Amino acid sequence: MDFTPVERAKLEKAQIHNWFDVSGATSSSIIRAGFSELEARDLLDRSSQLFPSAIRGQKVLGMTSQVLTTSLRRLDSLLGGGIWCGAVTDFYGEASSGKTQICFQLCVNAVQAGWTVLFVDCLGTFRPERIREMSIAQKLDPSKALSRINVLRVHSSHDQIECVRDLVRRKRDYEKTILIVDGLADHFLTEYGTQGLIPRQSSLYRHLIDLSRLALNSELAVVVTNGVRSRLDATEQFVEAGGNATTHVIHCRMMLSRESARFTARILQPNLFSPKLYFTVTADGIIDATE
Repeated sequence: MDFTPVERAKLEKAQIHNWFDVSGATSSSIIRAGFSELEARDLLDRSSQLFPSAIRGQKVLGMTSQVLTTSLRRLDSLLGGGIWCGAVTDFYGEASSGKTQICFQLCVNAVQAGWTVLFVDCLGTFRPERIREMSIAQKLDPSKALSRINVLRVHSSHDQIECVRDLVRRKRDYEKTILIVDGLADHFLTEYGTQGLIPRQSSLYRHLIDLSRLALNSELAVVVTNGVRSRLDATEQFVEAGGNATTHVIHCRMMLSRESARFTARILQPNLFSPKLYFTVTADGIIDATE
């Protein structure tokens, strides 16, 4: 499929040189090039046949308009409002650094906002009694709150991968839905060990690609938690489990740590001027803490 000589002459004057340029153009810009409204629509229809998976920037902006609060005002401010749909947000840190507590808070906040929760429990960390405690603190009916949280327990990396791919295959509208994967890399690390580094990283990377595509294409928010591993041959004492596989796909990364009763969150991606904040975990949930 090619342009007619008349079409090409008009499009060239508007700096539109090929079908890919047409797929990214607006109807008004094509009309200004000398086409009628009907002809512009026909050109855009023809370009969509060549690039069926293309999404216009305006649609992407609309897809990422939903946001969920974390209950931490400073964190929400740094994140532009909270946890965004159409993006993968990663909280990683050592054990007892607050990762799962943030997930529980997001579950309760999502229910309060009328969202649906999909909780992929990789390590058996989901505690309904904690959800109940937080729900009561926010004056929610605990039974109704728990009924809006769908817990998916996975026992292997294969289960984890297929769980996400099943969500992709369903092609449902996941508007106002948050998908939480608590313990992203643990099954991969346990099953592959150190001998299978390349296949492990490849498998984990493909899993993260699936999560990213699900977030972008299905308009839902994705939150993952991850552990750390020691790195004695570098200046950093700990690095995120899974290595570079996580840094290339995840849109927002936060490193959590604990200082006695106070928790610290440091934003690593995107790179911000003032990335550090403090919070505490109480019976009612997570709250801001002063420096």
